[in-house]
Amino acid sequence: MLSSEPDTQAKLRATVEEWARPVRLHRFRIVVPGVTLAPTAGANWLEGKVLDEGQGVAGLQIAEYAPPWLEMMGELWSRPVRVRLTPDPGDGRLWSALVFGDPLMDELSEPEMMVLARHGGAVSPVTSYLAIEPGVRPSTEGLEEMTALGSLGAYGAAGALDVCPGLAALRPRFDHAAWLREALDPARVKCGFEQRRVALTVETTRAEVVDVKQVDAAPPGDRACLAEAAWSLDLPAAFLEHHAAYQVVLGGA
Repeated sequence: MLSSEPDTQAKLRATVEEWARPVRLHRFRIVVPGVTLAPTAGANWLEGKVLDEGQGVAGLQIAEYAPPWLEMMGELWSRPVRVRLTPDPGDGRLWSALVFGDPLMDELSEPEMMVLARHGGAVSPVTSYLAIEPGVRPSTEGLEEMTALGSLGAYGAAGALDVCPGLAALRPRFDHAAWLREALDPARVKCGFEQRRVALTVETTRAEVVDVKQVDAAPPGDRACLAEAAWSLDLPAAFLEHHAAYQVVLGGA
């Protein structure tokens, strides 16, 4: 029987609520094949812990290779529960960029930083928009070390170049529609539209074309040819939006 005292009602309700419905996972643990989770990545949840309702586990660490999956296990009212998650390419690019805002970055060598920065399209200590020859570092005289490394998610059509820390804030804004126009212009001629105007809508999810529609042009011209060219585009890492549609107009009036 619940007490009528306001100070004790909440505690008593929490005590008996689990009699009516499960509110926590018992013996909760995380398994990643071939990876020993570090304490910051949730190792304190590896062996028989309790995960209460509303509680979560988060962590970021470096592994020797890309694990094929992550599995979370526990018991809900003594009933075994198992959830397996597999890597998502889009999230892989996102976290490749976000590592540059985490202390974990200090564990990376410059070549390792370069791999992640190029994969995630991130401004980092080794990538920016200072157009110099690869392998050549500009002078940092007069610049405070590691000042204003720039923002994650800034991109350039030419790809990542070597960087001088502190100059990343001068980056240009990436024009997605302009990139698509330039990439599709050779196909406009190849598909028979020559100097005539042709318009189409290209839909993307991050760095992948997922739909091509509304190819509008006066004949002659092969609309299917142009659509196929759009489908086959290999988009740069600047296309990080989860879903976007771009109106692309090619040729003259």
